[in-house]
Amino acid sequence: PKGAEVLLEGKSVGRTPLPSLKISGSGSHEVRLKLAGFEDWTGLVTKGSPLPRLIRMQPRLNKVQIRTEPQGAALMLNGKPAGTSPATLGIPVLGSHTIRVVLEGYEPQTLVVDPRKAPPSIIRLTPIKKADPGKPKEEKKPGFFKRLFGSSKPEDKKK
Repeated sequence: PKGAEVLLEGKSVGRTPLPSLKISGSGSHEVRLKLAGFEDWTGLVTKGSPLPRLIRMQPRLNKVQIRTEPQGAALMLNGKPAGTSPATLGIPVLGSHTIRVVLEGYEPQTLVVDPRKAPPSIIRLTPIKKADPGKPKEEKKPGFFKRLFGSSKPEDKKK
């Protein structure tokens, strides 16, 4: 990523993108890239050898424990499957992230999580209410106009 500090043998020599790296002496030299929110990258270079044109630094992850009541809910992290509860998820430290919790027979829940803050210690799922087949359906009461004028539409009364 842009802006990573480049260290050669532990000494800062600039930030990415770095057009060139002056290496003195023979043998291998340690190059390290550092950037907040990412794991450090370390590699070896020798004088005269080309530098890698693209280095992929991995985001730093915070471990976040997700527990649900009841257990066994499917977890999705940023839209991708992340296991079932209880689980410990590795969430990138940069930005906020979405965790979706789904369990058959329960209302799905979506949480927006800032990995620098602890999520709820337990996510309690709410059962989906099912209609009671033995209970008669409630009849709808007439609307305001029908109760007042005998019709639900004011234009019907003009005729």
